[in-house]
Amino acid sequence: TEEFLMTLDDVEIIRTSGEDYVGDLHAAYSVMNGKYVFSTPSDLPLLKSFTVDNFIKAFEKDPHDSFLAVVDEEVVVNTGIVPSFSFEMDGSKWVLSGLTIMNRQMILDGECPPDYYYKTDWVDLAVNVNTMYELQLARGYFG
Repeated sequence: TEEFLMTLDDVEIIRTSGEDYVGDLHAAYSVMNGKYVFSTPSDLPLLKSFTVDNFIKAFEKDPHDSFLAVVDEEVVVNTGIVPSFSFEMDGSKWVLSGLTIMNRQMILDGECPPDYYYKTDWVDLAVNVNTMYELQLARGYFG
């Protein structure tokens, strides 16, 4: 992946230790600029530009220091995936997708901004590949 990214213009690669997520996040945030950082996990193979664009537009209309996309648990289960973590909110169960926009400086300062959840029913955020079974499910979406 890094070799491919190096062939692209205007792409900066940030290397971190890879030892733990929070440490890597802080290392990356410390060399970035700007108030907010958008991030997405690499294990969402069905992620569409439509989804990313709409998530960012929603944030721009109503910015929060911790903006997290969540998926209705029923949508996740209907894909054949059993969520490893879900939580109840407003009478429904939700699953974190990994799509986030965070206030970079607050995170670096050790502050924990209140989470704002952007509720979705988007399948491309529901298919998160952590197992071989989930990889097979994801491949099925590509025919």
